[in-house]
Amino acid sequence: MEGPGRDFVDPIDEPDNQDESPSQLDERFQQPSSEGHLDFGQASSIPELSISNSSILLRAMTWNRESYGLFDYESQNLKCKDMQLYKEGMIIRNCAEVSYRDSSEETPSNNQGETILIKIKKSNNLKYEMQPINTNQPNDRLWMVIRNFKEEGYKIKDHDIIKLGRMKFRVKEFRTDTHYFNELDSETPHQGFDEIKNIEDTEDLCDDDEKEENPACRFCWIADHTKDNPIFRSCNCKGSIKFIHFQCIKAWIISKASVKGEDTHTTMNWKQFECELCKMPYPYCFKYLGERWNLVDLKRPKDNETPFIILESLNSEKNSSRTIHTVVIKSDKRIFQLGRGHDSDLRINDISVSRRHAALEYREDGFYIVDYQSKFGTLVLESGNVEIKEDTHQTIQVGRTIITVKVRTESKVPEFLTQNMSKNNQVKFDPDFEDKEYKVIEIKGKRYLIKPESPNNDPTPNEECMVFEEDHKEEYE
Repeated sequence: MEGPGRDFVDPIDEPDNQDESPSQLDERFQQPSSEGHLDFGQASSIPELSISNSSILLRAMTWNRESYGLFDYESQNLKCKDMQLYKEGMIIRNCAEVSYRDSSEETPSNNQGETILIKIKKSNNLKYEMQPINTNQPNDRLWMVIRNFKEEGYKIKDHDIIKLGRMKFRVKEFRTDTHYFNELDSETPHQGFDEIKNIEDTEDLCDDDEKEENPACRFCWIADHTKDNPIFRSCNCKGSIKFIHFQCIKAWIISKASVKGEDTHTTMNWKQFECELCKMPYPYCFKYLGERWNLVDLKRPKDNETPFIILESLNSEKNSSRTIHTVVIKSDKRIFQLGRGHDSDLRINDISVSRRHAALEYREDGFYIVDYQSKFGTLVLESGNVEIKEDTHQTIQVGRTIITVKVRTESKVPEFLTQNMSKNNQVKFDPDFEDKEYKVIEIKGKRYLIKPESPNNDPTPNEECMVFEEDHKEEYE
């Protein structure tokens, strides 16, 4: 027996069973093993093949302007590209053109206008994933687009980093009726966004002349320091002005803050959160001799029940301002408007933020953020690889490119079997059969063995389909 029909025969027992009739084969396939499965002798370590073919539908839209990794959701000046992918590879952007490249062709590019946006790869459980590439560039990481969640919004989680326009905010702390989170209690999954500066021991920073006498603070000109008020180097200034007391810099930072708010929400804002001399941005926290020294003390509800959330802005390009929003939930107010407009509850003074940009809502199960169809969008940073789900659209942003993907599973059951299924609805796969290479279907109470095979006329070699023993075809029809 030649051709695809051989795929119907047990490869281990094939020499002893070539003379079996279709009815005898059918009878043997219906006999369960001692473990409740079909008895295949010693066939156990056969590579797994899918009973269906999966492809990825991908649409990429690129804004033609390069502006701090922003994407204009209102612009008509977009470059669109639709693709259907059948295997692992990379999505490349060259200027505004997006294309696909096979993983085997991965080579360092000499084209400075070319950027690898994401990698499409299969995980250990054979699910497709999107893998970030430019993890050193915050704007080129994988950002989830909240716009697609519509009025349902996105539920805020531990360690989330939220981006409104080009302004990034870290969820520093929050409490709900059922959950409490503090960033200090666990390690963040997002690398490169730490707002903490490690400071060396003051003695290691002094030259020989300075070691002869204690270094003086550039604010108070006092050399004395204590355990609660150490003196260290906080920025890149040099010479006699490079040292400062912790309490001196903390008092100076607080004096520069603009504080506005009500009982339910408070905003602390700094136009410049940096050294006035060397212009180095200050962090929110210093780490000195193994201890954390916070420059800003935040107010929280005194009880342990009132829900609240603290959002802390991160360092941004061309914007040295900083903002800390504290929201306390009262029974009469649970929705807070975020935006650039003067009527916003939580005002964000940046041109990339819409006047009415988004809303922060408190619901029974936690805090949510809802995008108001803003011009430059509301995003949440993804941590690690992102699994591409089947038959569900997912949209991410990488720089000025929006990528929408979904997995489409295409059935490869032969047409005569599909017709039979539609007629009597009695065709089903045997869920108890666990062999890695062969599959079993049941038609009208009878079991039949099938095996994946690629046809010669298949235009995509990576696709797999199901073929059946031709001698049994009349039994299905």
